[in-house]
Amino acid sequence: MKYVKAIDNSCCNQISWKIMQLFNRGELHSYCTSLHIPKTMKPWVGGQEIDRALVEFKNSIQAS
Repeated sequence: MKYVKAIDNSCCNQISWKIMQLFNRGELHSYCTSLHIPKTMKPWVGGQEIDRALVEFKNSIQAS
């Protein structure tokens, strides 16, 4: 998994770009995340990685 603070090559669709523009102009006061799963990735692999990342995120919030 790759965490980024801006849109990179894997998230280059127009909707994501427009959402980031709203953030940059200060017009959107929220949190946003984007998930790109390659077509070649097996669904169960993606599911396992998402589960792992969510547990890691939950543990990091509880630790702070």
